[in-house]
Amino acid sequence: TKRHYQFIIQGQFKEELPLCDIIIGDVYDKPFKGIPNGVIMKVYEKFMEMISPGMEMRMTSDTPSLFNALGSCQTMRVDRKGEEPDVSSGKLQEDTALLFGKEKFASASKRRTYLRKRKNSSKYKVNLDQVYTFEVYDHTMCFASYYQHVMGGMKIDMAVTMNGQPLCLAFFTRDHRVIAKFAVWNERLLEEMEKEQEAKM
Repeated sequence: TKRHYQFIIQGQFKEELPLCDIIIGDVYDKPFKGIPNGVIMKVYEKFMEMISPGMEMRMTSDTPSLFNALGSCQTMRVDRKGEEPDVSSGKLQEDTALLFGKEKFASASKRRTYLRKRKNSSKYKVNLDQVYTFEVYDHTMCFASYYQHVMGGMKIDMAVTMNGQPLCLAFFTRDHRVIAKFAVWNERLLEEMEKEQEAKM
């Protein structure tokens, strides 16, 4: 499967937080375009939250948001300072022994399943002296074209859907304080912004 993007962030936390209070995603200032409103979408949101514990989805809001539990990231590792991996190679091995100790999981998949549940992630806090590395990747969203590739060869024009706003890869506290935030721009977003400004004139 072709991986359209890979996002790796590495660093130390400045505040001792429980893992359950750290979420991945973003909240946006303007509503999305082309998202069907009403009962069907709300049922879909609840369904997604049910099958993906820790997910919070508000796609039809005037300030839409999508958040996932920190533990849902594809790869996670915790290292002593000075022993962290070089992420420039783009290759990252899961290692959570410092976080879980003897409870270390046999696979990243099992760790994700475990940490998605708040009752589990609330048992652990980040260590300010250790270095954390998180990897997120996706097979559907192509930032080069700003199209999302879905089933059956269909594509969604995210420049239009996002209403001229850049998709962001961000880490927040559960009360929505920003830990780290990276906006991914494309020139097609600027074209959508210009169309909006012309429509207002």
